[in-house]
Amino acid sequence: MRGVFDEDFCDSAAAELRAKRHWVLQGGDAKEGGGYSAMRRQLDLSKPVGNEKYAHSVRKFSSLLHLPVESHNHLRSPSAFKGGSTQLWHLDNGHGLSIAFVAYLTDRVFNYAEVGMGTQEVRYKKGDCALLTSWVWHRGLSNPDDSLAFFAYFDDEHFDVPPPSSAAYRRSQDDNRAGFKLMLSDEEWAELNELHLHDQQPVEYLELDVRADAEAIERLPCMLGKIFKYEADWSPLEL
Repeated sequence: MRGVFDEDFCDSAAAELRAKRHWVLQGGDAKEGGGYSAMRRQLDLSKPVGNEKYAHSVRKFSSLLHLPVESHNHLRSPSAFKGGSTQLWHLDNGHGLSIAFVAYLTDRVFNYAEVGMGTQEVRYKKGDCALLTSWVWHRGLSNPDDSLAFFAYFDDEHFDVPPPSSAAYRRSQDDNRAGFKLMLSDEEWAELNELHLHDQQPVEYLELDVRADAEAIERLPCMLGKIFKYEADWSPLEL
């Protein structure tokens, strides 16, 4: 979604997040040492229930999706990330009705992939947003140290992730999974792609420009309803 937030909002939200403490290394980089590179950092955030600038971005979409952010059942892992070297290919942790939400507070570059078909680079501008389902292969690419985005998951129902300090988490993750469902190197991705050349898994990529069509974002619930339901279940009203 292009041009969702104006430049002043992005600058204010970015300054607010950069001023916070406790930024840590974000996992998932295609690097040695368990995939944690000092170039990619993450800030875990509390539920956005206050007057923080970044909270406005997630509230806007929680209202559209009818998934209240005040509920632990619907909002998961609000965080910010900045900088970054190229990540491993990965699927996010979630279930069939989990959506990753990203609000780009600066320009950033991103990769998504279609199994058996190849990859595509997407360049997001300051003020753009993205919604991504949990079965789409993707990765962050190399981005400048001062680049910044806000991130959260929307879950239709509660999705439980054990805390990293727990035995359950350690049993379910290897050193480089970093909370992701599955991660692959370029070589492993190439092997997967080769296996599915005759069984392709295309990704539906839909781009909306809110600046050119102010009502486009209001149609999101209907569009997402189509994605999450079988075509035979669509009603004429939804179309």
